[in-house]
Amino acid sequence: MRNNSPLYHPLTYDEINVLRASLSAKKFQHDLFRAFLFICETGVSWEDVTLLKWTQIDRESHILFYDYERVNGYQTQRLSQFALNVLPEKNSNKVFSDLHCDFFPNPYGEWQSSDMLAWGQECNIKRRFCLETAGATFVTQMTAQSFDEHEIAKMLNITVGSVPAEGEMTP
Repeated sequence: MRNNSPLYHPLTYDEINVLRASLSAKKFQHDLFRAFLFICETGVSWEDVTLLKWTQIDRESHILFYDYERVNGYQTQRLSQFALNVLPEKNSNKVFSDLHCDFFPNPYGEWQSSDMLAWGQECNIKRRFCLETAGATFVTQMTAQSFDEHEIAKMLNITVGSVPAEGEMTP
């Protein structure tokens, strides 16, 4: 984790549910919001989400397939109903085909989106959050479900040293 940025603090279940409920409003149906919630639930990196294709998702089996060149193989991950529910309608080859937004750096070095700031304010979430918040939220959820850092690292295809310590994620 970088610095002591409050933006790295994970979202609570209540905050996630409020954001998810907001997706029914037309103004929040943008792929950015859906991708953010998908990352909160799956831990998939922003880079991988931008490349995610429908052929990698098996809705019936609730499975996400990765083809990582860097590890010369496939990896699968079970998808929760929550993750499936935040996916957009299938209208192109890419899952999140409309991921365009303006990002700006904040004083902590994270990239923020004015769209995400407005989304949080509209949903009455009192604090700011950024893309990195989604990853911290996933790790916190897995830790709460008694996954250890080795299991989380395997899920995310990262080294154990890259998994943030639990104390780094709590406000």
